[in-house]
Amino acid sequence: MKLHILLAGSLALLTPLPATASCQGCHPRPELSRSDGASVQVIVQGQSALTFFMSATDKANRGDKHAAILDYGRAIEISPRFFEAYLNRGNLRDDVGDWNGAMADYSSAIAINPKSSLVYLNRGLARLRHGDKQGAISDYNQAIEVDPSDSLLLVYRGRAKLDLEDRQGALIDFSKAIGISPQNGEAYYFRALANAESGGYAKACLDLRSAAVLGYANAAEWLARFETLWCESTR
Repeated sequence: MKLHILLAGSLALLTPLPATASCQGCHPRPELSRSDGASVQVIVQGQSALTFFMSATDKANRGDKHAAILDYGRAIEISPRFFEAYLNRGNLRDDVGDWNGAMADYSSAIAINPKSSLVYLNRGLARLRHGDKQGAISDYNQAIEVDPSDSLLLVYRGRAKLDLEDRQGALIDFSKAIGISPQNGEAYYFRALANAESGGYAKACLDLRSAAVLGYANAAEWLARFETLWCESTR
């Protein structure tokens, strides 16, 4: 059986760990598997909480967000330390406009597992959507402190810094992200924008070409529009 976590419009799989002979009678302990190799341990009390969790995720995937929120709530009633249920419900509450409820759920998830970069990332994304750029950066800072090797976190912080016109800070974050993950087309793309805003058009051209080669969305279109202007000095 696999559980699912909602994150930035995609799904990450939550796979139960095998039981051990030394833990007879223990509750199942799922492990969250992420693309960056990070993991989160949770304690889920009983099958009923899992049933409501899976029902909620299915409803969320079908667009019935309000019904999904109710089912996540039932899972939490049964298992008050169900980290993933709080995280998913927080995402959905933010989607339906319940800002205070979303923040309460993210805070509950952090109280359960303060070493999860995932919850800081999601709270930061929610804050950014509501215009709280400094609050988003604060959450990204905490996420990066937990997992400094996650290039995605650096990209998101760099984007928030770029929105605040902290171009040098953004350039540093994008460059760090590329250093960690040289195939990160998103980091090249946004570093190109930061370089262009700083007047570094030749660097912007090179980064935009790299992003296009890596297949990042919109990079090829932007390159076609600005290649003559930005890339003249690289010829």
